[in-house]
Amino acid sequence: MKATAATLVVLLLAGCTRLGPGAGGSVTPDPSVGATDVVGAWVLVRGTQDGSAIEVPDDWRVTLNLSADGEVGGQACNHYGGTYELDGGRISFSAMSMTEMACEEPMMTVEAAYHAALAEVTGVERGGDRLTLRGDAVELVLELLPPVPDAALQDTAWVLDSLIQGEAVSSVQGEPGLKLKADGTLSGSTGCRDFSGAYVVIGDEVEVTSLATTDQACAAELESQDAFVLGVMEGGFSVAIEGDGLTLGKTDGTGLGYRAVGD
Repeated sequence: MKATAATLVVLLLAGCTRLGPGAGGSVTPDPSVGATDVVGAWVLVRGTQDGSAIEVPDDWRVTLNLSADGEVGGQACNHYGGTYELDGGRISFSAMSMTEMACEEPMMTVEAAYHAALAEVTGVERGGDRLTLRGDAVELVLELLPPVPDAALQDTAWVLDSLIQGEAVSSVQGEPGLKLKADGTLSGSTGCRDFSGAYVVIGDEVEVTSLATTDQACAAELESQDAFVLGVMEGGFSVAIEGDGLTLGKTDGTGLGYRAVGD
């Protein structure tokens, strides 16, 4: 989720780049694979593209979300979206639309290899919680992600009560809030500035697809808190809910702890 671009991620299909599908290859399909076998949120475990390994850095991940209505979504460096068709174990992906956010290397190279491989996929297999996509010279092995508890997460008013940095937890000034609505929009406060945006749920993560803040200066004592909260929000975060507590986490060990305060 780390990015070098200062601008926030824009919505899918807004100012997007087109990625064309490849020619594919001859793969023996598994006719037993149906729509219920592929639907879900998946994370890339390993992959190869034209004989070269696709190696995702430890603090990144590549996700693929396949819906029952043939829609595709996910994130490598950028958020992307498109469609897929499944027929008797044969699967094909459309050209993908994606946001335009610069990321650190090697993630830009990983993203390019992943999308090149996805465009060449022609067959799919399901084994337990693993999904394998294959083409003539590509293989993508993905693992099923557990679902985010949407009912508890969405349409609940949360108030921020802790800033998390690895094992260290610090208190919060004021009562900054957060609300993730079921319509895919979000709103909240850092304690200094209000923010709003849009999000999608992909497996056990919330991916923030757009984020904007009010334009105002923060008091000196709130500047670091404001930056910290927005740093966790930008791009997205993992979610854990226990009782009336909500924890948002990043791969670098930073996070935000909230408690529920009602609707």
